[in-house]
Formats: sequence, C-alpha cells, structure tokens
Amino acid sequence: MPRIFAVAIALFLTGCVTYIGNGGMADTVGSHLNYVAKSGRLAVMVLGDPVPGKRAEIEAMVISALDNNFATLKTTFVATKLIVPAPDKILFVFDPEITALGSEMCHAPAAAKAGNQGAKMRIGVIFCSGRARSQIWASLDRISSVDDPLLAEVIDGLAFRLIPNGQRTAY
Repeated sequence: MPRIFAVAIALFLTGCVTYIGNGGMADTVGSHLNYVAKSGRLAVMVLGDPVPGKRAEIEAMVISALDNNFATLKTTFVATKLIVPAPDKILFVFDPEITALGSEMCHAPAAAKAGNQGAKMRIGVIFCSGRARSQIWASLDRISSVDDPLLAEVIDGLAFRLIPNGQRTAY
C-alpha cells in the first residue's frame, strides 16, 4: 500500500509528464552521435510552434538543453531551418500529426506537419543519422507560455533520454 501512495505522489509532483520511447534503431546510437559531433557542428531543427511567436525562445531552450546534456561532445548545436538539407540532425518536434513517423520526419522534416491538438501536447526528440536513429516522446498538459518551468524541464528530460540506456558514456 505505501508504494501506491509513493507512485501517486511522484506523479503529482512531476506534473504528469509521461515519457515514451523506443530507444535507438541501432545499438550504437551513442557512438553515432559522438562521430557526427566531431565535425564541430550539429544541426538542430524545431518542428512545430507550441507557443506562437516564441520560436527563438524555444530554439534557445532546445540548444541549452543539448549543450547541458552533451557538454563533453565538443560540438556546437546549431539551430537550423527545416528546409536546409542535413543528413545528421536532431529534431525537436512539437505536436506532430498522429500518423507522422520518426523515419519520415528524419527524411523530410519540412514536409512533416504539426499543430495544436487539444489539451495535451506531445513533444519529441529524434536523432537522425544514417541507420542510427533514436527517439523519445513526452506527453504533458498543454503549456501556454515559454516561461512555464515544465516546458524547460521536459525539453531537458528529452535531451537527457536521447541516447538509450546502456549506450550513454561520458557526454
């Protein structure tokens, strides 16, 4: 019985954020990230607009989360427009269409569609690099401001979970 109360309290304190991910599509996602980061720059693309007119602030939060979680990679994460071709990239996706697949978004991020879908929102991060792909998603109550601390927490949590467990070394 005490475990039930502990779980209930934990869910209440975390704001009911649910993380779902299939891990990596290769058993060496961490190695691929390390390899592509050696070029010194890694494209970061943001798909969707959870708070209209605040794209620059969202991109800054995403870059900051990646910098904090992968500080030892010695790379510069660069906010990049969706139309710029980049074979290796990290996508942060806000409210994608339900039918959108990670592989499709990696292949053609500009063609993917996103939009407000109600009281809940989905945020995902996808690492795209050749045959190595990793994705993790979060579901949470819709935020109304970029100043909402839950948004920063979820973006940071997604960046942290980008490399599947067991593949993370010192990043």
